[in-house]
Amino acid sequence: MTAAADPRALMVVAIGNRRVAVKGDEVAEIARIAVVTPVPCDDPAILGVALHRGRIVPLVDLRRRLGDGATGLPPFLCLFTQSGGADIGVPIDSVLEFGPADGSRVPEGVTFVDFSTLAAGDGAAAAH
Repeated sequence: MTAAADPRALMVVAIGNRRVAVKGDEVAEIARIAVVTPVPCDDPAILGVALHRGRIVPLVDLRRRLGDGATGLPPFLCLFTQSGGADIGVPIDSVLEFGPADGSRVPEGVTFVDFSTLAAGDGAAAAH
């Protein structure tokens, strides 16, 4: 079984000074985004939308959602996920590792993000 097929696999990415883990089976792609179109929204963590593979995808500023300030202007690397039938993009700085998790445990010092609730304004839980 490959890491991508293992439902316990985790991808750890860098977002600012924070290491963030996401479920590997929720990651659709990592791609560079050059243009973000702002949209009216009361949530300051919604950066706008981007066109990705012919689809309009909302971009969520996870840095802001976690209380770490705001993401800069594009271009930036973006993690795209498909969770619960919804596409979401999250700007990241880099991919640090990807592989099977030890019994689905999140490594020490890493924040786990549940993308299924991220767009709703929640989704981050500190890892042990």
